[in-house]
Amino acid sequence: MTDWYITEFTAEQKEQQQRAETVMLNLRECQRVASRDNYYWEFSAEGGKVCLVSRGKVTPSTLHSSPNRDLDVIHRKQWAKYESAINNLQAAEKSYLEVVEENKDFGIGSAEPIAIQILNKLHDYGVLHFHRVIGTHALFAYQSAAGVTFDDGNTSTQDIDMLWNRKQRMEFRRVLDGVHPQISMIEVLQTVDESFQRSEENSESAINADSFSVDFLRMEDKPRPETKDLQAVCMSDTAVDVMPVVAVGSEIFMRGQPFEKVVISYTGEMCLMPTIDPVIFAHFKQRMAVSADRDPRKINRDRTQSEAVVSLLNGGLLKTTLTAEDLRGFPVEGLVLPA
Repeated sequence: MTDWYITEFTAEQKEQQQRAETVMLNLRECQRVASRDNYYWEFSAEGGKVCLVSRGKVTPSTLHSSPNRDLDVIHRKQWAKYESAINNLQAAEKSYLEVVEENKDFGIGSAEPIAIQILNKLHDYGVLHFHRVIGTHALFAYQSAAGVTFDDGNTSTQDIDMLWNRKQRMEFRRVLDGVHPQISMIEVLQTVDESFQRSEENSESAINADSFSVDFLRMEDKPRPETKDLQAVCMSDTAVDVMPVVAVGSEIFMRGQPFEKVVISYTGEMCLMPTIDPVIFAHFKQRMAVSADRDPRKINRDRTQSEAVVSLLNGGLLKTTLTAEDLRGFPVEGLVLPA
């Protein structure tokens, strides 16, 4: 497929992309297992009796012998799991670094490295799943899924829009505080680039010294609070933290499971990006293109972005995850629905 805004990968590039996806998914699985099994038992004594004491757990625990509990077996099995998890993670990390270099050689990445690093950091803190990437950056997930690249005019951007699930704020804070108590989102971003600060003009945005911004949005509260102070929601108790702005109509972006794909930067770095279904993206962009409130400078880009996604969907390179019933709720001009 070749349109003026789409270039399909060569066979060699597609093969490399598949390898990159396999390696990235394996890394995430090894990280998950290592997080679960990253502890072992040591023999100790308590009250004159032999026991096992955990090493590596956030909350230490002790096991005493009983008729149904063989401490030798428990010690041996967990040590085997611990060693396996560490060895597999180290191998996965090595493979990741090798593939990063290969990705650069094959030229299959085009996303901004800072965006990849931010998403990976949110994953490291355990809070990426509370967000969905919307806006232009979603295109990087679609082009990865389709094995193509879009032209720079469609994908060039100096910001990433993060839709935050405000309904899960308490769980979001519990997870984040479990990693680093009372840490703010600004402080999380500063672990990627220490120059990140909350924007003076827009309290929902964090911006760094290179003018790259992370814009946090959220769904509208229903019923809507009567006063603006009640409508304001901060991501932490820190006074200078970002305050996600309401994105009217954004509840459609949180429907169903996220569209999650491996995304690659032009430096070869990779991440798993949770975004919205491509049909929902095209529907939204077409709606924005005819909105009277839309910035006229963005309307043409809205149209070309939706056309690019529709072209991939109709060509079979990109697949929707929506059911037939859901598809009827998101009419898209030019989209050929499956029979």
